[in-house]
Amino acid sequence: MWFRRALRLADNPAPLSAISDAGDGTVVLLFVLDPSLWRPAGPSKPAYLPASLEEQGAGATRWSTDAPIEWSRRPAHSSARVASSLVLATVIRLCGWPRPLRPSSSPRCGNNQSMIVTKQAAFVVNPAKCTGIEAIKTAASITPGWTTPLYFETTVDDPGAGAAREALDAGVDLVVICGGDGTVTACLGALAGADVPVGIVACGTGNLLARNLGIPLDAAAALDVAFGGRDRPIDIGMLDDEPFAVMAGIGLDAAMLDDTNDTLKSRVGWAAYVLAALRHLRDPRFRVELHPSDGASVTRRTVGVLIGNVGHLQGNLPLMPDAEPDDGLLDVLVMAPHGWIGWLRLAVAVLAGRREGPTFERLRVRELDIVADRPVACERDGEVVGSRSQMHVGVAALAVTLRCPRS
Repeated sequence: MWFRRALRLADNPAPLSAISDAGDGTVVLLFVLDPSLWRPAGPSKPAYLPASLEEQGAGATRWSTDAPIEWSRRPAHSSARVASSLVLATVIRLCGWPRPLRPSSSPRCGNNQSMIVTKQAAFVVNPAKCTGIEAIKTAASITPGWTTPLYFETTVDDPGAGAAREALDAGVDLVVICGGDGTVTACLGALAGADVPVGIVACGTGNLLARNLGIPLDAAAALDVAFGGRDRPIDIGMLDDEPFAVMAGIGLDAAMLDDTNDTLKSRVGWAAYVLAALRHLRDPRFRVELHPSDGASVTRRTVGVLIGNVGHLQGNLPLMPDAEPDDGLLDVLVMAPHGWIGWLRLAVAVLAGRREGPTFERLRVRELDIVADRPVACERDGEVVGSRSQMHVGVAALAVTLRCPRS
């Protein structure tokens, strides 16, 4: 194509300004090889030289470039020189020169051409929760700009921390967690402090972290956020050096989780938690001492203490309306209702988003020591972790970066 254009220009002379419009360096190469292929009409002055000072008239002080040039073809006896120049140009062209004068869409042309950067993601998958993982793999494998992702599965012995560390060791650019709040928490504990963003495809029952951050519960939409959302650093709570991203607590909530029927939960979802909670509303109270790091200690009789990194439950229920996942603080709710009337008042206050009431008390802390008068069931992010009479909670500020929706 390039040499056909050169031959066409040889048969149809054009001014020098048309050479650059040809879009190819071949013609310029021919001029360099044999400038005598072209000459201006009339005198034998070279076409690229301006008129002399004498021709411009007296008093001229500079060269003039305004003199028009008329072009004529060389006589036929120069055809051999044209052929020899074309042969030499062909050899040089096959060696990769000259480059086109115009910018090209080819990635080989020019240093300013943007190059395609390929990244890699790693998926940490809880196979017991994510039944549609094959569809997720297919969608992730065709994401533009990303190569085939890596996959690591959780096990009973490793709920996610080990798999997350393997993903970090692989040097990936993104870790996507597919599972419930328990899987997410285990992974985030291992990813805390790492300079790698984390996406979430919620596959659990509560999915409270995803709900509080506005991450879609639909897998396809969640993948869009994971690969194209904005980065948001969030805090990680610590319960006796064990991480939690949503909530931890002792008393009622832990007893409720421990008593929830897994078969019923798989059928009716989070409503199974409500049914389990109703069975524990009349559990005996226990005495608890609260020792915040930056406030006065208090002693209360309670049915449960909740510590939240985020504050909303299913249905956008504002259990802790002031809780923010990136403020460096933990919100504490001490529940102390008396009888059925007390529980009704507590429920109304929570639904209305009230911050004060006779049946509950709120605190905001950076660190808190809790001492109970007897061992009480304890949980973190939906996982019961045994019974304890003492526990320490704290916060690791902005410890992990999550991919969240842009709006």
